[in-house]
Parts: sequence; C-alpha cells; structure tokens
Amino acid sequence: MSDAVYMSKDGALYPRGRNKPARPVNSGGGSGGVAIYFSTVKERTNPAVLNGNGNVNGYIAVFTLPDTNVQSVTYSFPGLANHAETNPPFDFLGGDATNQALLWDTTTLLDGAHTVTASIVYLNAVTETVTATFNTNNPSVVSHVAGAPRNAVATAGVGLVMLDWTAPADLGVPTLTGYRITSNNGYNATINNPSAVSTAISGLPTTTVTFTIRAINAGGESIATNFNAVTPDEPYVAGQQPASSSYPNAAVTGWQPTGVTLLAATSGTMSISGGNVTLDRLNHTGVIEYRGTGILTIKRSRLVNPSNWVVRRYSGYIVIEDCELDGNNKGGGGAIVYNNYTMRRCNLHHFAEGPRIAGGNVVIEDSWLHDMVQVGANHTDAIQQVSGANSRIRRNRVDCYNPVTNLVGNAGFMFGSDNGLTSDVIVEENYFNGGNYTINGGGSGTTTAQAIIRNNTFGRKFRYGIKSVPGGVTWASTNVWEDNGQPVPGGAIVSQSTWSGA
Repeated sequence: MSDAVYMSKDGALYPRGRNKPARPVNSGGGSGGVAIYFSTVKERTNPAVLNGNGNVNGYIAVFTLPDTNVQSVTYSFPGLANHAETNPPFDFLGGDATNQALLWDTTTLLDGAHTVTASIVYLNAVTETVTATFNTNNPSVVSHVAGAPRNAVATAGVGLVMLDWTAPADLGVPTLTGYRITSNNGYNATINNPSAVSTAISGLPTTTVTFTIRAINAGGESIATNFNAVTPDEPYVAGQQPASSSYPNAAVTGWQPTGVTLLAATSGTMSISGGNVTLDRLNHTGVIEYRGTGILTIKRSRLVNPSNWVVRRYSGYIVIEDCELDGNNKGGGGAIVYNNYTMRRCNLHHFAEGPRIAGGNVVIEDSWLHDMVQVGANHTDAIQQVSGANSRIRRNRVDCYNPVTNLVGNAGFMFGSDNGLTSDVIVEENYFNGGNYTINGGGSGTTTAQAIIRNNTFGRKFRYGIKSVPGGVTWASTNVWEDNGQPVPGGAIVSQSTWSGA
C-alpha cells in the first residue's frame, strides 16, 4: 500500500489479520454490500439508508455500518476535504473520544440534491465506490451575526506572532463559518475553519503590531476584538549567535502554531507498514512503530510517551514535523529511536531521554527540547548518539537544564562510539544550556567519535563545564557564551557556571 493517510480516532488501527470471513454481497449499497447510512443523533441509532432520501434536514451523522471485511473508507463531498477512516463505523466526519459521530450541519447546504461518495477498500484489497444521493429541505431561518471572539492573546515569536482566542459565546445563525484577522500594518486574511482557536502569522518585521479578529457567519461579521500589541523578535540569521529567546520556542514548534484541531484521543501501540504513509493531527498516547518500505510522515500531532519512547523505526525512514512530544515524566530509552529519521519544528518536553541516535542518518532541526526530567538513576541526555554516521543537529534550542527542578541533567548532547563508530556528525547553530558537561563526547570512555561543533551559543547552567570531547572532534572558536559573545573554553570551568545545586 502506498501514499495512504491514516487518521486514527477510536483506538489502534483496525486489525488486519487473517481468517476473516468473506465480505457480504448484495446487502445494500454497492456490489460489496456496504451502504451509506445516516442518523439524526450522534449515537447513530435508528440508521436509515441515505441514498434516495428526500427528507434530510438539520444535523445528521453519516457513516457506514460496521463490516469486519472493510479496511478503510474515504469520503468525498463537493466543498469538503476528503476524509479517510480506518476504524468502524467509518464516520463521514470522524468521531469523538467517546466513539460518537461528529454531526454534519445540512443547513449549510442549498436545498436540493447532493451526493456523498465513499471509496471502500476491503481486506482482500478489492475496492469499491458507493454513492448516496439525497435531498435537503431545511426550513428557512432568520440569520444574525455571531458574537465577538473572546480571550484574544498575542504572543511574539521569531519574525512571527502567535494569536490565540476563544470562540464567541453566540455562534450566530446560521452557525460560525470562520474568522477574519486584520492588523494596523495592513494584514488581512480569512480563516475558513470555525473550530480554529489559534494561528501563527510569520514574515513580520520587528515593529510593534496590533491584530484584530472578527467572527464570520452567513449573517456577516461580528464586531472586532483586539489582541494586545506585540513586537516580533529579530529573525535568526545562519552563522550568527542570537540571544536564547530567538531560538525555537512554543510559538514556532509543535502542532499548535499550525492552527489545526487534533483528532480524538487514541492510545496503544500503532504499527504501520506499507509504502509512504502520513499520520496527521493525531492525539496519541502510545508507541508508533514503522515497519514499512517508504517514508512515514507524522505531522501536526501530539504524541505522549507511554513508558520509554513514542516513535520507533524498524525499517524505512521517518519524518516527524510540527509535533509535540510529551515525555509524560517517563522514559529512559530515548524519545525517538534509533536511526534514519528527521525531527523538525518539534516541541519535546518532560522526557528522561530525548532523541536517541544509533546507526546514524538523523536530522534534528529547528526544534525545542526542554524541561527534561530525572527518572531513577537515569543519566538525562537531551540528545544522545552511540553510533553511526551522517547526523545533523542544527538550529535547535536544547535546554537540558530544568528551571523547575533545578536539575542540569547529564548532557545537552552526549555522544561516543559506544555501539560502533560515531562519525560525520555536525552540531551547529544551536542554543545549549545545562548538563554536567553540556557537550559530552566521552560516551563509555570512547575516544574515537568524530564530530564538528560550530556556531553554537551556550548558557551557564552546567555542573562542570561546557565541553568534554575526544581528539577527533573539531571545536570551533565560533562556539560562544550567550551573555558576552566570547569563545567558550574547554575543560572544567565550574567557576564560570551560574548553576547552584547538589
């Protein structure tokens, strides 16, 4: 299977085992026996066949009845994005955390005929297309505009502003369809998503700006709500050492700045195979494993650690971008393991061990690693490499020091040839703070690890020193202190630390 999109909602992916009974024939709908149904309640009770129904109005749930022979159903409808379901009962708009259907507001449709299309894939790889044509006949309503958005807060980031708000108390009639955001410097954009509660606006100059937001429905626009005035931070320029506040932070990492709404929470081990696969908008507690032959892309998601790690690659390649990785104050095996992966624009926090590299071919970039925790006698490393070549760690903010617990951890980047030669490693343009030695190249006492460490900025929350590296490491004079821009010396420099602890 290639280029599949899985949007899990009710739990682990639907089982795909052997010895399944043959799929039914001629039980309604297409030749495979699957039809499209609707119900007027989210519990899907008293379902009726949607096709040919001329009495549809108000809010309805659309779905196919559970069929043990169905692998997935992808719905399409003019004006809506295609939606794929891999869990029965295969809801048209998806389901919530309690396995109840999300309802479709048919009052937004013109009266008359409409057609929903369902592309069905069976366990035996047979495919089928089923359509349902129905008529809407909604009573006319008197429209009124929505109330003003509430709790508008603006937060400055690097060359951008993060806007957060709460929906109006009165969603209007017909209901809310989106928002319009403007600013005093000419910005004007519409968000066609009534569920949106945040957005990131990038490419801004470092001048003070004030944004406003209006709710939109068929009745018009609400009165404006003003955000607080903010001034974006100076954009980062490669090769320069900005202040730590200009490195990745909450405004530019994780799923929140993308403006998406996560799917219903799921849990358990999710094992993915096949070719190229994309997981989007997950809210998942458990391990995601890839055993495929292509690229697994996990994006705009929240991944919560169940015990040791959240993502593990067995084959293929993994790309994790715009995700929040919540360590859940657990783990000693590494947040992501072990090789052939890219982590980009991620917000990783509360892990005992951050990304682990064993085997190489890893990129960690534009991410924020912070609030590391101590679990038992674990040596807390924000990033650790024990073997492999071709690793790139760049433009990250790596806070091994935890200001809440006052623990410095073991290292911001721990590396060595513990399990094989470590070579062709480049660590550049990052901000590091914390660790016994912030950059520690003495893994298992090895002296053969090879790395280039350049153009990095360092804070002073460490126990012994900034670097303890073997002879195969190139340490550039462009590695400097955050507070004065001076080159960082080697060896034990306890007197230059501002950390005080046991």
